[in-house]
Amino acid sequence: MNILSLVLQKLGRKYEELSPEAKATYDSWEKILSAGPMTPEKMIEFLNSEIARNTEMLTNMEVKLKDRKDLWLKMAISRDKLFLEFIKSPEKAAKKLEGYLKTLHKIT
Repeated sequence: MNILSLVLQKLGRKYEELSPEAKATYDSWEKILSAGPMTPEKMIEFLNSEIARNTEMLTNMEVKLKDRKDLWLKMAISRDKLFLEFIKSPEKAAKKLEGYLKTLHKIT
């Protein structure tokens, strides 16, 4: 049993009971999880697609400001952007260190 099935079981739901939108999300997550081990590159790709999907839903829906779905989508986008920055932070730190070392090399 995969992690998504366990989540559904924990919620007391079945795949067949999900809305078409929830099924589409479930299917896309299932595809990602079945593609082998998770790598930082796969996580970056996944988070970028989630940000794009949630942004599209937020801009294409007739959502009232302060509506629960509006707030949820904004929170999801914000969360995914923060996680994306966290995943990219070692790469950014390495580039900064490399730049610093190049500067030191030029000085000596």
